[in-house]
Amino acid sequence: MNGKQDALFRFAAAPKGVETVREPLSFMRRGADAHGAYPDSLAISQNWSVAAQGSDVPVYAVPVTRCGPHSFCRVELLAEGCAAALRLKFSGMLHEVRITPQTDALQWRKEGGDIICKLAAPCTFTVEVNGRMYTPLTVFVEAPEQNIPRREDPNVLWFGPGLHRVSSLELHTGQTLYLASGAVLKAVQPGKEEAPTVAGDWAGVPNYKDFIRAQDSEDIKVLGRGIVDLSELEWHARRILCFTRCRRVTVDGPVLL
Repeated sequence: MNGKQDALFRFAAAPKGVETVREPLSFMRRGADAHGAYPDSLAISQNWSVAAQGSDVPVYAVPVTRCGPHSFCRVELLAEGCAAALRLKFSGMLHEVRITPQTDALQWRKEGGDIICKLAAPCTFTVEVNGRMYTPLTVFVEAPEQNIPRREDPNVLWFGPGLHRVSSLELHTGQTLYLASGAVLKAVQPGKEEAPTVAGDWAGVPNYKDFIRAQDSEDIKVLGRGIVDLSELEWHARRILCFTRCRRVTVDGPVLL
């Protein structure tokens, strides 16, 4: 975590193993490949950089079906009403800026090749440049996290900062899956020992158990400020979340890819 004295923002470092986009054109084209599975499709953006109080905020990029890649970052705003500022920089020429939605929590201005965003309260906004939808940036500005579950609680599946490669997870009554800020929960291809639940769906491809799932359970939570990443899986291999005949399910916080 960023820990400057009198810090206005807090954010987690990018996990080791998440690398900068190496071939931008190839990375962009992945979004149009519905069948492909790419182990490095969560990457550090080459299109955008973000700074908070002089410190670089990790900006991630993912391929999307159209107008990608889509970059995003998330920070915690530690003090509201103080006009804390983020400096956003686009890698290309910056002629025009459009930020949506419009909110009283955000004031911004273009300053040369940078965009200065002054924030009075938590908000989420998306930046488009030069009159185009291509290579947008979404910024999640969040209040400090509350009600973090205890790591030592036996009913908590806790994933701290870092890259965690897992096959799938099944939750049961009373359990919480928690992804700390800076954690990436990455799905890996089903092993040969795992039988598909559907041998061939409408597209003729096998389906396996859902990545995060529960059945006939209650009081289940999926929480935290981490990332769930299924980009390495083949098309239709797993759904990201599925809760069947469950009650009182809470999903709040993680970014789902």
